[in-house]
Amino acid sequence: MSQPVITLQQISYLGPVLVIVLTVLVLLMTDVICRLRPSRQGLSLLTGFGVALGGSIVALVYSIFLWHRLTVLKVGKLAELFPVNGPPRSVSAMETSPVWSSGTLVVDYFAVFVCLLVCGVLILVCFNFKPYLRINKLHRSELFPLLLLSASGMMLLSMSRDLLSTFISIEIVSLPLYVLCGLNERSRANQESSLKYFLLGAFGSGFFIYGASLVYGAVGHMNYAAIAYFAKHSLESSSILMIGLALVGAGLAFKLALVPFHAWVPDVYQGAPTPVTAFMAAGVKLAVFAAALRLVLEAFPLMDLSFWRGSISLLAALSMVVGNLLALHQMSAKRLLAYSAIAHTGYIAVGLASGLSTSATSILIYLVGYALAGLGAFTLISYLAPDGQDDIYLDEMHELSKRAPVSALAFAILMLSMAGFPLTLGFVGKLMVFSDAWRAGLYGLVIFAVLNSVISVYYYLRFILAMYMQPKAPGAAELVLKRMPGTYILTGIITVVLTLLLGVIPHMLIAWAQSCQLAGL
Repeated sequence: MSQPVITLQQISYLGPVLVIVLTVLVLLMTDVICRLRPSRQGLSLLTGFGVALGGSIVALVYSIFLWHRLTVLKVGKLAELFPVNGPPRSVSAMETSPVWSSGTLVVDYFAVFVCLLVCGVLILVCFNFKPYLRINKLHRSELFPLLLLSASGMMLLSMSRDLLSTFISIEIVSLPLYVLCGLNERSRANQESSLKYFLLGAFGSGFFIYGASLVYGAVGHMNYAAIAYFAKHSLESSSILMIGLALVGAGLAFKLALVPFHAWVPDVYQGAPTPVTAFMAAGVKLAVFAAALRLVLEAFPLMDLSFWRGSISLLAALSMVVGNLLALHQMSAKRLLAYSAIAHTGYIAVGLASGLSTSATSILIYLVGYALAGLGAFTLISYLAPDGQDDIYLDEMHELSKRAPVSALAFAILMLSMAGFPLTLGFVGKLMVFSDAWRAGLYGLVIFAVLNSVISVYYYLRFILAMYMQPKAPGAAELVLKRMPGTYILTGIITVVLTLLLGVIPHMLIAWAQSCQLAGL
């Protein structure tokens, strides 16, 4: 009798994903039961929030347990699921012995670390959604299931070691977000945001799946180990493989919003509901960069560096300069953070271009810092935004430090972290990413990135100066301050305190992230 491909014990390694999916099913069934009562319109906001938050916390706890479980394993310290093995068919004539073996999904320290971060992002976004939906009267019973479903795709994306599973995971992430961006059917901006994200997201998915089909035609497999094995033998003679990998890279660049695949970001970020924007900025970037790291460090290491390092460096440089230059004169806080997100994607891509074994650690640290700053900033935007506006503008923030000193201080700290000021986690992330690129010999790219980082200080300081040093012009608009909901306060405290604490004492986070070397290396 043949051995089963996957056992119950192996399935247990997918626990965080399964917990989130089970929570989605509970939410859907609860909604159906609620609708059976004539007086109920479906799942209430409080019930949806409670179940979603509970499921996210359970998934977080399971991820911690899974980390411990990997630590006590005697051999391997990883679990490979749905394994495939043997030489790629296209080179089977060269070597007939099975020289590689790999799982379609792999659960290692890197994947578990990403799951922990996704759960953390999910919990904070749930905190933000509760008051936002209540204030704007936007609750829909399908909202929390869609949010959790997208998060499950992010977790799977960090585990994927196969082009097909990576594509499916990306779609699980993206499809719920297309709907969430258009959450408010009364808002034209929401509807435009949803449509633009869907159309350009589908375009990027088309690039990815077409490239994956070309890779399959050249290699006979879509597994990263097979791609690396084939590239070791005959990359130069396989133009189909090179074109396929280039298209796959373009598809990921769409999802990451690297220039010139960035056009959707400003309108989508500004038009989407602010908690959705926060989830996209923190969660999607984290998950897709995790997938890009696996592709580059596990499928590309045996390839000629000139094949992929030059392309990634060019995209990084374009993203930094375009994102920063277009952010210089933005008056909208959400649009400023959108262009800033493009620039930050360029900075992170600098670490990706280095291709070192330590790149995963550096990029994870950077992503943690960016996620904390982004979640905190969008939380404050949700709180400060006037009713019906869902955004704040520069001329509304004058003298905010006098009227809301705590909020102004928190916003300033988060902006300084994004700018990369010392004593913040944003500085630690940039330093580590740029150091990796310097060790890899990318001196020109590092100098260019540092200069762009200096340029970015200007537009972050514009908002800080407006809050602290610029008087309000006569007749100018003024923010109407409301009582801050408790969940906003909690999110703000968590993001600001961790940004400063991990910026001053980053050693524990760095040590934790250093154990997240990809299992394939």
